[in-house]
Amino acid sequence: MPPSRRVVAIFLAATCLALAGCAPRRAVAATPAPPAGYGPVAQRILELVNAERARGAVCGGERMAPAAALTLEPHLVAAARAHSADQAGHAFMGHVGSDGSRVGDRVTRAGYRWSLVAENVAWNQPTPEVVVTAWMGSPAHCSAIMLPEVRHLGAAEEELFWTLVVAAPL
Repeated sequence: MPPSRRVVAIFLAATCLALAGCAPRRAVAATPAPPAGYGPVAQRILELVNAERARGAVCGGERMAPAAALTLEPHLVAAARAHSADQAGHAFMGHVGSDGSRVGDRVTRAGYRWSLVAENVAWNQPTPEVVVTAWMGSPAHCSAIMLPEVRHLGAAEEELFWTLVVAAPL
């Protein structure tokens, strides 16, 4: 991978998922409606993530300013779907795919040209609301969601294996 690319790797151990740590937030403006065709999981995660970004957060003691809303991006949705399916098919949760791929590899393979990419994964969370709350309670996952440089989002769930990908284009 070229050194000019910055990869943010976010690791999540299912047993270490923290549900506290983000400070109270102020009210937010409405999130724009997502485009049709991405599926209800990706659309709902986009709404929830954009609400968090609009409020700003405290991620592990670091105050994160409000950030611009993200938009769904078809290549990132495809990369997230593929990774959730891979995790479900092989009964594992992690950032390294069964083929040895990492988030940057998967996003590139899906056709997205990126300058910054980050991934959150989770397992056994019952709803988009619960998984986003859990990610916001984990300093590293919260920080990935709040990255001000990212512009696009992809998300998926399969058999309770969740993948969120955020990225900035080249």
